[in-house]
Amino acid sequence: MTPAGSSSWPSNADSLTGAKKGGNPNSNMALGDKQLIEVFAQKLAGRGARGIVGLQRQFKIFDDDRSKDLNQYEFTKAIKDFRIPIMEKDIDRLFNLFDRDRSGAINYDEFLRGVRVSSNY
Repeated sequence: MTPAGSSSWPSNADSLTGAKKGGNPNSNMALGDKQLIEVFAQKLAGRGARGIVGLQRQFKIFDDDRSKDLNQYEFTKAIKDFRIPIMEKDIDRLFNLFDRDRSGAINYDEFLRGVRVSSNY
């Protein structure tokens, strides 16, 4: 049993995922759907995306072609550009979690709903 206030993760592990800090984000550690969304939302918050206005700003940054939708390429590029520690194989899964209408693109409402699932925005 772990003493109150301490974590069972090693001291060099990320408190959310348990992955080694500074480790390879493309390692074999699998995340559940909710954890995957939490990692994404946490990194956005760490880059100033707090509240609806902050999330809208991030969405606009991600939307390279100004189509008001994020296609798979833009979403993947955003994750890599922002150095969000998500395994390559999980990027498609995260995209599909956000793309609720299965249109092949994530609109702002889907993006907002996806990020708000696990956060206190």
